[in-house]
Amino acid sequence: MRKLTVVGVALLVMMSLATTSNAGIDEGDWEVALGGNFFFSDFHDNYGIGVTLGYFVTAEIEVGGWINYHNQDLSGDIKDHGDKVDEVDFQKTWWDIAFFAYYYFQVEGEWAPYIGGYIGYEDAELDAGGDFKFDRNGLMLGGVLGVKYFVSEKTTIFFEYRLGWRNTDEWEWSKDSDVTINDDALTHTFMFGISVLF
Repeated sequence: MRKLTVVGVALLVMMSLATTSNAGIDEGDWEVALGGNFFFSDFHDNYGIGVTLGYFVTAEIEVGGWINYHNQDLSGDIKDHGDKVDEVDFQKTWWDIAFFAYYYFQVEGEWAPYIGGYIGYEDAELDAGGDFKFDRNGLMLGGVLGVKYFVSEKTTIFFEYRLGWRNTDEWEWSKDSDVTINDDALTHTFMFGISVLF
């Protein structure tokens, strides 16, 4: 039984090596990725999902875009001309779309670390029920640090950290722009998922 176990483990290792021995990124590859994310700001953490499409201009340089959807339950301080007047619970939802450029330090083998940046647009809403809705939209930009691990020749699992900046830290009430909620303009997003190159 022990010999069979050793042989089985050896076969699994050899199969793994066989499927990843030619792993890597080639110039002209396309990439489709699906991932989930954790997002942190001055409010609370939240969860979301995103889809990415990329193209490798060279083996080291990838350009493309993504679209993400986020949903979050939170509470916040309502301010009128800067003074706190209330604290309420909200449902926060938003979409963001961005264009990115990544540089890969290693393009052959199982690991492919990368760094890059992005610029995009965010459209978000805070809903406390009834007419009590706040909006925020505008420019966002940031940096990305990540790594891909090839589980087969052209399939990866990936993990990346995104440091983002929004051009405003205020949410405005649609009925009175002097009534606002303050958020953090800096954001921290941890993205993980699976991608396929073709």
